[in-house]
Amino acid sequence: MALLPKNEGTFTIPSFAIGNQQTQPIEIEATSATNQQFGQNSDDLYLKIEINKETVLVNEQLELSIKLFYTINGIRNPEFTELLLPNSVIQLIDPPNQYEEEIDGVRYGVYEKRYVLTPQSAGPLEIPDILFRGEVAEGDSSVRELSAYIEGLTIDVKEPPAVGQ
Repeated sequence: MALLPKNEGTFTIPSFAIGNQQTQPIEIEATSATNQQFGQNSDDLYLKIEINKETVLVNEQLELSIKLFYTINGIRNPEFTELLLPNSVIQLIDPPNQYEEEIDGVRYGVYEKRYVLTPQSAGPLEIPDILFRGEVAEGDSSVRELSAYIEGLTIDVKEPPAVGQ
């Protein structure tokens, strides 16, 4: 189970009754979620969002890339937050791409999903927070769940200039 608090602060997970037993409450501290990774050290697993423009016109295409960087071998069953953007056409460009990239002397595997977005109306286009979930097999045949998170972003969509001006 993964918990993703929407705000910073101290939270208490209440106790639960399971059969004739009771769990203890758990207190957690939630900090800023920007580039925050859950389940892994930030050097091992993190997400990045890239766009080719910060401002677009209505019906103008925008390229969006979601990249998972990892140093963990054997990640399987990768799942990402689905992009659901009202008033936009969303197209996945080809199947997801996997490759390697060296950053500051560290070799990362990269799992990249690329999209073309075409906003259909003016105003802010809200790219949602992205959550990655996957699994990695442990040496003793158990499976460990992995997750990483990055905050979404907002793209300014403007009306095209009037024809003849």
